[in-house]
Amino acid sequence: MSQADELEKLSQLKEKGVLSAEEFAAKKAEILNTSSPKVKKSRRLFWAIPLLIIGTISLLNAFGSLAGHTSPVSPVSPVGNSNSSKLQCNSAVAKDTLQKAFDQSQFARSINLSAILVSDVTEQSRDAKSGELSCRATITLNTTKKAPVSYKIQQSPDGHFLLTFEVMDDAKSSSAIPVTPTPTNRIQSIPAHADFIESCVENLTEKFKKEYGDDVLVGSDMLDEWAAECQKKSPG
Repeated sequence: MSQADELEKLSQLKEKGVLSAEEFAAKKAEILNTSSPKVKKSRRLFWAIPLLIIGTISLLNAFGSLAGHTSPVSPVSPVGNSNSSKLQCNSAVAKDTLQKAFDQSQFARSINLSAILVSDVTEQSRDAKSGELSCRATITLNTTKKAPVSYKIQQSPDGHFLLTFEVMDDAKSSSAIPVTPTPTNRIQSIPAHADFIESCVENLTEKFKKEYGDDVLVGSDMLDEWAAECQKKSPG
C-alpha cells in the first residue's frame, strides 16, 4: 500500500468517527515519518560498515578472552622497516609492539588489563620463503598473573611488519621450551636480572594486598613504579 493510499484510508476512518483528531494526527505523522527514511537509513548503514572496518584495523581492536582457553586476537601494527632476516622475537621493537597490541586490544581494555612485563621469549620457527617469524613469550599483567602468548611477525607489502598474537591456555604454554627471560621494554634491564625484577614486583604486590586486601586492584602505574624501584635494586 502506497503512502497516498494509507493517508486516504486514515482520512476515511476519521470521517467515520473511528479515529479521534489526536489519533488521526499521530497516525498521519507515523506514516509520513516511516515512508521514505528506509532509503536514508540504508545509505547511512552502507557508509558505517566500511568506516567500522577501517576503524577496527587502525585502532588495533582485538577480540578475545582470558578464561582459561585459547583466545585468538589479531591486532595489526607496523613493527619497523628493518630487513626481515634481522628481526628477532626478543628485539625491543617486537616486544614493544606486542605489549602495545595487547594493551590496545578490546578485551584487555574492557577489563582494565595491561601488559607490564614481556619475558620468556623464544623463537619457534622462521619461514625461509615468506620471512614469517613465529615466537612465544609470557606477558605479566597488571594483576600480577601471567598470560602465555604466541605471536607472529611478517613483512607487509608496504615494507612494514605486521604482528599478530594469540593468548594461549596453560596446557599449551607448559609445552614451550624454557629460555632465559628477557627484560621488559619499560624497565630496560639486562636479561640476567629479569627474574629478580619480576620476583621483586610480585613480593611488593603481595605485601600491598596483605595490607589493603586481596580485592584491591593494583593499577598499572603502581606496578610500573615498583618495577622501576626493583630495577634500581637489581644486582649488577
